[in-house]
Amino acid sequence: MAIKLLFFSIAFFALLKSSDTLQLLEQKYQNKTPSFWGEKHKNIISKIHTQESIIFLTLDACSGKYDKRIIELLQQEKIPAMIFVTTKWLQSHTQELFDISQDSLFSIQNHGNSHKPLSSNGKGIYHIQGTKNIQEIYEEITITSQNIQQLIGKKPKFFRSGTAYYDDIALDIAKDLGYQIIGFDVIGDAGATFSKEQILHQAKKVRNGSILIFHLNHPKSQTYEGLKSLIPLLKNQGFVFKNLQDYL
Repeated sequence: MAIKLLFFSIAFFALLKSSDTLQLLEQKYQNKTPSFWGEKHKNIISKIHTQESIIFLTLDACSGKYDKRIIELLQQEKIPAMIFVTTKWLQSHTQELFDISQDSLFSIQNHGNSHKPLSSNGKGIYHIQGTKNIQEIYEEITITSQNIQQLIGKKPKFFRSGTAYYDDIALDIAKDLGYQIIGFDVIGDAGATFSKEQILHQAKKVRNGSILIFHLNHPKSQTYEGLKSLIPLLKNQGFVFKNLQDYL
């Protein structure tokens, strides 16, 4: 019964006009107070529970530049990846993103309109202020979704906020809007700040079903060099990279 109600809720909100949807969300959540703030929650998919030696690569494109070498490396090695893009990155790299989307290795998903933590009361993290209210949560999710759909002809199903922090009200709103929240259990490059050696050290943390997070928008970082060495290392350990969306 719970599953049926969830799908009814998603379908119902999806059919409504934007203004109607926002109004319903505000009515539903305006008097609620968040009780959770963080990266790990039962409604955040941080790994896939499996006995198979399979792992999943995710890439965030927050803003700024584009490290094309990473995409070319993944294409050469036939490594699938789920790529989360912000509106700002999409607008700066429209043609590049369209080209990436044409390769079945890659799934283009939603990283938020303004790359903010998803909060119902403005709470922030890493000196980045979160969304302040229900309307800002709604816009953070839906604006980028619309932009992605207009560009590639496919609406994203998965969301990761800027900083990957959420409160529980924001998580519930994302679910109402039909999105699954994708987290991670292995920090690959720490916001593109890790050295190649630090990235390789992260291999020790990879387990069956791990979701790894790296960044696509820092060509001056060592993310590319780290991935270039990490991929064969993980393959030699018996891990196989898979499409995350196929397991959700």
